[in-house]
Amino acid sequence: MRYSAIDMDPNSPALTTSDWEIRNRLFASATFTWEFFKDAPTAITLFYNGQSGSPFSFTIYGSASSNLNNDGFSGNDLFYIPRNASEILVGTISSNQFVPATKSGTTYADLNSFIEGNDYLSQNRGKIAERNGGAAPWRDYLDLQITQDIPDLWGMGAFQLSLNIQNLLNFINPDWGKVYDVSNDTYNIVSYQGRITYNGRANTPVYSFSKPTNNLPWTYSDYSSRWQMQLGLRYSF
Repeated sequence: MRYSAIDMDPNSPALTTSDWEIRNRLFASATFTWEFFKDAPTAITLFYNGQSGSPFSFTIYGSASSNLNNDGFSGNDLFYIPRNASEILVGTISSNQFVPATKSGTTYADLNSFIEGNDYLSQNRGKIAERNGGAAPWRDYLDLQITQDIPDLWGMGAFQLSLNIQNLLNFINPDWGKVYDVSNDTYNIVSYQGRITYNGRANTPVYSFSKPTNNLPWTYSDYSSRWQMQLGLRYSF
């Protein structure tokens, strides 16, 4: 339950997108073969895999006392996407009074800018965010394989040398082949600060917002973005 984002009833979660869904995918390969040496073909193959980024949920960060969906856990409450400033209080609480945020990067205007900059959030205002409704950016993978056959010249058997480079794009340029992801498939867009009576409405929640780097919910995955190289030798007789 703790890491399963839900809106209302923890015992009857709505059917939705799987954590492992690949919504769209494009795969292609091409091979060029040439005998630079007689009876010793060289093959150069490129493998391309383009696919949708991993799905994730927009949630609310809070202490155990937040528990907005009444499931007994905090941190898995799906975020209500406000239509405008009248539908959410962004700031702090002082003496049981709401204090609007004024510091740059923390105000409702900053939150609104973040919402408008995300396709899913901007298109679903006035709704509770769906579990795995968001998605990380499209991923491009390009791998290279080069094989060189060495014929059986002396009756000892044949050899094949191979070179494999995974994420060739990153090998060519460190700014290419990057993978962006969201940790634990959830992104805490706001933090719960508590509840107050506001404009006659009891138990009105107050949230704080902190503008993320580049105003985006995902981060660069260094490990998944690295290129890797492997040399191989195969013997057959």
